[in-house]
Amino acid sequence: MSKPITTITAKELGLHGVKRYLIVVQPNMLIRDALDVMSRNHITSLPIYSHSSTQITSIVNLFDILIHLVKDSKTVEFDEEEFRRLSEPLENVLGLDGDMESYRLHKSYDDDQLIDTLRAFASGIHRSIVIDPSDKAAPWLLSQTDILRYAQTNPECLTTLGIDLEMKIENLFDHRTPPKLPTLITASPTDMTIEVYKKMGKNKIAAMPIIDEGKIISDISIEDLPSADLTKPNHLSLPCYEFVKGLNKKTSLVLSKDETLRELLNGLINSHVHRAWISNSSNKGEVESVISMSDIISYICHCHQAHPQNIV
Repeated sequence: MSKPITTITAKELGLHGVKRYLIVVQPNMLIRDALDVMSRNHITSLPIYSHSSTQITSIVNLFDILIHLVKDSKTVEFDEEEFRRLSEPLENVLGLDGDMESYRLHKSYDDDQLIDTLRAFASGIHRSIVIDPSDKAAPWLLSQTDILRYAQTNPECLTTLGIDLEMKIENLFDHRTPPKLPTLITASPTDMTIEVYKKMGKNKIAAMPIIDEGKIISDISIEDLPSADLTKPNHLSLPCYEFVKGLNKKTSLVLSKDETLRELLNGLINSHVHRAWISNSSNKGEVESVISMSDIISYICHCHQAHPQNIV
C-alpha cells in the first residue's frame, strides 16, 4: 500500500540533486545587493546566515523586501526614503511583522516525515530548508509546489488519507470553523501597483484578482515581483493592469466551485500558478473566492489528523 504524503520523507520525494544549490547570504548584505543576487539567479527568496556562524537563521522574500521599502510611505510613488532603504542591511527587513515569512523559517531533516513541514506550509510558510543529517549533502529548499507536484503524479499518496480527488472544490473548506470560503479582496485595473502591494501586505495575502465590470481580467501577485526591479521601481506606480500586461502573464486560473480537487491540482501544476480563483457555477468570469496551495495542504493535514493510524 502506498504511503500517505504526510508520512513520506523529503528524501523520498526524489528531489535531492534536482533542486538547485541553495544560495545563502550574510545579514549585513545591502538590500540593493540582495535584490541583485535574487535577480541574477532568478530566485524569489534568500536564506540568511547568523552573524556568528554559517547557521541559517532567517529567510526573506521579495514581498518582505518590498513591504519594508514602502512601509510608512504616504505617496503612491517611491520617494527618497525608499531609495535610502536600499542601502540598509538585509537584516533590517527582519523587523517586519512576525507573520511575514522572514520570521518564519522552517527546517527539517531529509529523513523526517513530511507532516511537520506540511503543517508549516498550511500556516502560510512557502518554503522549508531540508538538511542532510550526515552533512554529506548541501541543504535545499522544499516548496509547496514540490509537494503538490508529487501528489499530482502520485495521487495514491492522497487517497490513502481518505481524500477523494473527485470531491468538489467548495468542499475543501468544510473542515474549517465555521466552514466558508475566504473573503475575496480585489483590485481595479486603475489602482496603482504599489498601492495594491501595500494592500496585500496589510491584509497578509499573496495575490489579488483585478476586476473590471464585475469580472476577472487578470491578477497581481507576489510571484510577479521578480519582473519588477525594486532598485528602479518607477513602474510600480503604473496602474496594476498595465503593470501585469507588461509581464506577458498567462491567463489567470479560474475554476468553478463545482469542479474537482483533481482538476484543481492539475490546473495549479500545469499552469505553474500558486492559486485558483473560484467562480460560481454559472459564470466563470465572476469570481467569488480563492483557493491557494496552502489551503490544499491544510486540508491534507486535516485528513491526516482524522486518520489516527497516520499519527506518529
